[in-house]
Amino acid sequence: MKSKTLKSFLIAMSLVVTTTIIGTFQTAYAAGTVTFNYKTATNSSGSPLLFGGSNEPSPEHNSNVYPKLKGAAFKYQRGTIHMDTLLPSNITLADYKNNVNNVQDPNTWDWTGLQWVDFAKANGITTMLNMFYAPPWLTYSGNAKGVPKDWSVYQDIIKKIITKYGSKLDYVEPLNEPMTSNMLSRSGSPYTSQQTAAKDIYYYTVKAIRAVNTTVQVGGDGDDKQGGDFGALGTILRDTRLSSTDIQFVSYHAYSSDPVAKSQIGAMNTLLSNSGRAGLPIFIDEWNYTYVGDTTDPHVVGNQAATFVGTTLMKFMLQPSVKGAAFMSFLPTNVVLSPYEDCPSCVIKQGLYTWNNNTATLMSQTNAFRLLSSSMKLGAGTFKAYTATYAGVVDTAVGAINSAGNVVGTMVNDTSSAKTVNVNFTNINASNGTRTVTVYIASSTNTGSTATQTFTNVPLTSGNLSISNVSIPAYSVAGIIIN
Repeated sequence: MKSKTLKSFLIAMSLVVTTTIIGTFQTAYAAGTVTFNYKTATNSSGSPLLFGGSNEPSPEHNSNVYPKLKGAAFKYQRGTIHMDTLLPSNITLADYKNNVNNVQDPNTWDWTGLQWVDFAKANGITTMLNMFYAPPWLTYSGNAKGVPKDWSVYQDIIKKIITKYGSKLDYVEPLNEPMTSNMLSRSGSPYTSQQTAAKDIYYYTVKAIRAVNTTVQVGGDGDDKQGGDFGALGTILRDTRLSSTDIQFVSYHAYSSDPVAKSQIGAMNTLLSNSGRAGLPIFIDEWNYTYVGDTTDPHVVGNQAATFVGTTLMKFMLQPSVKGAAFMSFLPTNVVLSPYEDCPSCVIKQGLYTWNNNTATLMSQTNAFRLLSSSMKLGAGTFKAYTATYAGVVDTAVGAINSAGNVVGTMVNDTSSAKTVNVNFTNINASNGTRTVTVYIASSTNTGSTATQTFTNVPLTSGNLSISNVSIPAYSVAGIIIN
């Protein structure tokens, strides 16, 4: 259909389009136009594992928290086993070797800190186990952060962990931020660099895993460095002792106002290629605006928390190399952390729930997850992501086609004023006819689960569809889905 004819047709059809608006919105500026183009996907393999979180709720909160995480449509958890809390602390290496008080029997160990795995699997969440620290009596430094001094005993412990929980684990990740001495101490050990210590810990951990389980995906190293060798990752990737089944993904962290840019994904792909491991999936398995625990930044604890999360998730959606991303964190925000977190008396603001009167209340960041993963159905399966034209209208916009074939448009208004936006959807591969178009909003007050506007009898002609006057409140994420 020629453009003039199409324009006349759309004007005529607009007379029969019905719009239902739910709720009251702030006064908005004159409408601008956002255009989504579905001709060529930027990412044809968008992963539901982008909708993930890191760490774990306090064990006594699990039964209350996990159904709510499921309701917010989280699909992936990178949780931790703090191995120093698993076994008794008041023994010696000789006691373990001699099996004093049956200490080698895993049935005598304290598995409380791993209960999160059972709850995650019961609520449909893909699991990644971060293996962190070691029993103090097993390390050169004499504390949990040290390098194991007996690899045989260390591997025996690893094997028993994986034997018990391997069937409930999708991924296993040795190490966490090994370039940081607070996470890995070389004190008393023969290692002369963090990289070489991390390399051996990774090697002996993975070989122990593979001795008892050949199917779980293994990788790492949860580094906190970006660019160049990405901390110890380059050293591990170049370790010729590791086969292709010994390192099946890479993982690292990004804390920034723009975690996707901070991740330097292009540089990581270059490192993978130069190390002979091109194409390995990437997990950004901790991300947030800041790691400072007592922050008062509005992107963490204020009205920009939902928009920060929405913007970041939408940017990750456009990255074909990124298999998963885990928001930091599934911890509580207003109570002292569990002893299993190895952070005595710590209260942090980066959690995703508050705990009051034996009940969890999810933070506003989860509203952005719920909108994108559930209401837009992007967490239901592999999706496609597309760029959009939005400069000067909204702050971010990304198009998508979910696994069910629904056309989706997502936008962020990260300003203090409401906006009214006209939206064009172009190059849709679908037959002519009328469609129902539904708008959802996520913000500090909108959960992302209830429609705020519905447009019915909207004409789709020659792959094009348009709606007018979409209302996006201040500091909010908008999702539009076509049915």
